[in-house]
Amino acid sequence: MMLRLILSTTFASVLTYFLSINLGLGPFIASGLVGLVGCRVFPKLAAAIYAASFASMSSKEVIPNISVSGIAGLITGLLYLFTQKVFLGIGGKLGAIAFFSVLIVSWFSSAIYFSQTLSFFEGSLLILGSCLGAVLTYYISTRFKQEAVFSSSIVVLAAGLILNIFLRFNNNLVAAVTSGSYAGMSSKEVIGNYRRMCLVGLLLGIILFLTWPLFSGIGGKLGLVAFLAVFLGKWIR
Repeated sequence: MMLRLILSTTFASVLTYFLSINLGLGPFIASGLVGLVGCRVFPKLAAAIYAASFASMSSKEVIPNISVSGIAGLITGLLYLFTQKVFLGIGGKLGAIAFFSVLIVSWFSSAIYFSQTLSFFEGSLLILGSCLGAVLTYYISTRFKQEAVFSSSIVVLAAGLILNIFLRFNNNLVAAVTSGSYAGMSSKEVIGNYRRMCLVGLLLGIILFLTWPLFSGIGGKLGLVAFLAVFLGKWIR
């Protein structure tokens, strides 16, 4: 099982990179597709596969080629194995795993890039998008009894297709919806209702806005931000 998981995460990372960079589909559509296929074809490995897809949402400046993406996927698989029994049900955990995997790889393969700050109007769009992604994913997961990976994959894929391709929005809003969807993967035991999930989405958008220039292009960052927002949202009374 361990070997199968490592092979799956390595392949998932490579496939996501190929779809995103080589075929030009972009990180959101690529990750959404890989996550969707993973949860339907390999349901027992779906979470690990989805985590590995986050690693290859990195920019080409961070992960320069498909071989490095495979290494990132392998490390993601190892970290996933070591952290299986901690932070259960907290949305964003998979992204946090991917983030640290890419961070390890980037020390050896590339520089870490920083982007420009956003305006307050752009920040308000991040908050709106993160709330939408969080609540919608949580709704699909709890209302229709769907797996968290499937619910998030559907939302991310729809956001990439509708906002990026049909409405021509830039990636910022799609990134916010995507990050929100990772928070929405939280279990009902962690986030018990829609009101609490709205609070998580609000916190997420604020954190995303404040940290936007940091670790630009690092796959998994959106998940890490989601993880922090869920952790805070769970304990705020």
